[in-house]
Amino acid sequence: MRYIWSNMSRYEKDKLIAEKVLKFSCFSKETDIQWYDRHHKMGFWNYSSNLKNTCELLDILSNQGIQSIIFVESPNNFFCKFFTKEVTDNDFSFDSFELGVTLQDAICLAALKFIKINVIN
Repeated sequence: MRYIWSNMSRYEKDKLIAEKVLKFSCFSKETDIQWYDRHHKMGFWNYSSNLKNTCELLDILSNQGIQSIIFVESPNNFFCKFFTKEVTDNDFSFDSFELGVTLQDAICLAALKFIKINVIN
Protein backbone atom coordinates (compact mmCIF):
# COMPACT_ATOMS: atom_id res chain seq x y z
CA MET A 1 0.00 0.00 0.00
CA ARG A 2 1.16 3.52 -0.77
CA TYR A 3 0.56 6.39 1.63
CA ILE A 4 0.55 10.07 0.74
CA TRP A 5 1.69 11.89 3.88
CA SER A 6 0.41 15.31 2.87
CA ASN A 7 -3.10 13.91 2.34
CA MET A 8 -3.26 12.18 5.71
CA SER A 9 -4.77 13.61 8.89
CA ARG A 10 -2.59 13.89 12.00
CA TYR A 11 -4.52 10.97 13.48
CA GLU A 12 -3.84 8.80 10.42
CA LYS A 13 -0.14 9.70 10.51
CA ASP A 14 0.18 8.93 14.20
CA LYS A 15 -1.70 5.65 13.83
CA LEU A 16 0.56 4.63 10.94
CA ILE A 17 3.65 5.28 13.08
CA ALA A 18 2.17 3.41 16.06
CA GLU A 19 1.10 0.44 13.99
CA LYS A 20 3.97 0.05 11.49
CA VAL A 21 7.05 1.53 13.18
CA LEU A 22 6.33 0.85 16.84
CA LYS A 23 4.26 -2.27 16.19
CA PHE A 24 1.47 -1.45 18.63
CA SER A 25 -0.74 -4.52 18.88
CA CYS A 26 -3.99 -2.69 19.61
CA PHE A 27 -5.38 -2.43 16.09
CA SER A 28 -6.87 -5.89 15.66
CA LYS A 29 -10.02 -5.53 17.78
CA GLU A 30 -12.50 -2.66 17.86
CA THR A 31 -12.28 -2.31 21.65
CA ASP A 32 -8.49 -2.01 21.39
CA ILE A 33 -8.77 0.62 18.66
CA GLN A 34 -11.18 2.58 20.87
CA TRP A 35 -8.60 2.38 23.68
CA TYR A 36 -5.95 3.77 21.33
CA ASP A 37 -8.31 6.52 20.13
CA ARG A 38 -9.12 7.63 23.70
CA HIS A 39 -5.46 7.86 24.62
CA HIS A 40 -4.53 9.58 21.38
CA LYS A 41 -7.16 12.24 22.06
CA MET A 42 -5.64 12.74 25.52
CA GLY A 43 -2.32 13.61 23.87
CA PHE A 44 -0.52 10.28 23.77
CA TRP A 45 1.37 9.16 20.66
CA ASN A 46 1.00 12.42 18.70
CA TYR A 47 4.21 11.78 16.79
CA SER A 48 3.38 13.95 13.80
CA SER A 49 2.53 17.07 15.79
CA ASN A 50 4.10 16.91 19.25
CA LEU A 51 7.88 17.25 19.33
CA LYS A 52 8.10 15.61 22.76
CA ASN A 53 6.31 12.52 21.41
CA THR A 54 8.52 12.58 18.31
CA CYS A 55 11.63 12.61 20.52
CA GLU A 56 10.21 9.58 22.34
CA LEU A 57 10.05 7.86 18.94
CA LEU A 58 13.72 8.72 18.40
CA ASP A 59 14.56 7.24 21.82
CA ILE A 60 12.67 4.01 21.11
CA LEU A 61 14.41 3.54 17.77
CA SER A 62 17.79 4.43 19.26
CA ASN A 63 17.30 1.78 21.95
CA GLN A 64 16.79 -0.72 19.11
CA GLY A 65 20.19 0.21 17.64
CA ILE A 66 18.72 2.48 14.95
CA GLN A 67 20.57 5.76 14.66
CA SER A 68 19.48 9.02 13.07
CA ILE A 69 20.94 12.09 11.45
CA ILE A 70 18.94 15.31 11.31
CA PHE A 71 19.72 18.46 9.34
CA VAL A 72 17.93 21.78 9.63
CA GLU A 73 18.26 23.67 6.36
CA SER A 74 15.77 26.42 7.19
CA PRO A 75 12.76 26.96 9.48
CA ASN A 76 10.61 24.97 7.02
CA ASN A 77 13.09 22.39 5.73
CA PHE A 78 14.15 19.52 7.96
CA PHE A 79 15.96 16.42 6.79
CA CYS A 80 16.19 13.09 8.60
CA LYS A 81 17.60 9.65 7.92
CA PHE A 82 17.67 6.48 10.01
CA PHE A 83 20.37 3.86 9.68
CA THR A 84 22.07 0.98 11.41
CA LYS A 85 25.79 0.71 11.98
CA GLU A 86 26.34 -1.12 8.68
CA VAL A 87 26.37 1.87 6.33
CA THR A 88 28.59 3.16 3.56
CA ASP A 89 29.38 6.68 2.44
CA ASN A 90 26.79 6.29 -0.34
CA ASP A 91 24.09 5.85 2.31
CA PHE A 92 24.61 9.48 3.30
CA SER A 93 23.98 11.11 -0.05
CA PHE A 94 21.72 14.09 0.50
CA ASP A 95 18.92 12.69 -1.63
CA SER A 96 18.63 9.69 0.70
CA PHE A 97 17.26 11.92 3.48
CA GLU A 98 13.56 12.55 4.03
CA LEU A 99 12.41 16.17 3.83
CA GLY A 100 9.71 17.57 6.09
CA VAL A 101 8.31 21.05 6.61
CA THR A 102 8.39 20.28 10.34
CA LEU A 103 10.96 18.33 12.30
CA GLN A 104 8.21 15.91 13.29
CA ASP A 105 7.32 15.24 9.65
CA ALA A 106 10.93 14.61 8.67
CA ILE A 107 11.45 12.15 11.55
CA CYS A 108 8.16 10.31 10.96
CA LEU A 109 8.73 10.04 7.21
CA ALA A 110 12.28 8.81 7.70
CA ALA A 111 11.13 6.19 10.24
CA LEU A 112 8.51 4.89 7.82
CA LYS A 113 10.99 4.79 4.93
CA PHE A 114 13.52 3.00 7.13
CA ILE A 115 11.12 0.10 7.64
CA LYS A 116 10.21 0.11 3.94
CA ILE A 117 6.72 1.59 4.15
CA ASN A 118 5.78 3.13 0.81
CA VAL A 119 5.08 6.73 1.80
CA ILE A 120 5.58 9.93 -0.15
CA ASN A 121 5.45 13.47 1.12
